[in-house]
Amino acid sequence: MRLKKKETQFIEWERVCRVATAGASGWPHGVPVCHVLWKGKIYFGSGNDAKKVLNLKANPRVAVSVDLYSDAWEPQGRDGAGDGPVDRARAALSKNPGTPLPEVPAVSA
Repeated sequence: MRLKKKETQFIEWERVCRVATAGASGWPHGVPVCHVLWKGKIYFGSGNDAKKVLNLKANPRVAVSVDLYSDAWEPQGRDGAGDGPVDRARAALSKNPGTPLPEVPAVSA
């Protein structure tokens, strides 16, 4: 895919992208990586035994999403009922700035 000039400039200046791969089983795997754009191609470092590398050896298809990142952020959105992890974090921050955020339970597949 050939990138347009604006797309190239955006990718060159942003620091993080997400790489999504799927192995032979078709199970998806997405990870953030720091990338470099060189001669119209996106490169990122990785170990030979990393899941994304193993997936790419089995299935060369990949999706890349480049983040528009800002260091100044705060939780956005709602979890639905108003009592999810984002809502609890927002409430904790608004009442006591500097308070550690509540723990978010791990999600297992």
